[in-house]
Amino acid sequence: MSGPILVFGAEGQLGRQVMTLAKARGIEVSGCSRLQADINDFPAVSTAISSAKPRMVLNAAAYTAVDRAEAEPEAAFAVNVVY
Repeated sequence: MSGPILVFGAEGQLGRQVMTLAKARGIEVSGCSRLQADINDFPAVSTAISSAKPRMVLNAAAYTAVDRAEAEPEAAFAVNVVY
């Protein structure tokens, strides 16, 4: 297999751990923060995947602000369920 593992949500808690563990094991990994490719923005996600040409995509992006999720259920649903 060629290409890195591409991690969306790379600056979140889970994404950072995945990136750290992969690098420590010599696994080629590339990450996208929300600013680089918001998981709700399909064209941005598509562009990131096309550019990285990954062998695997891991979605570690999540809406984790529980209090805000109750006030913003559509946003939480879009990130945690739809994508």
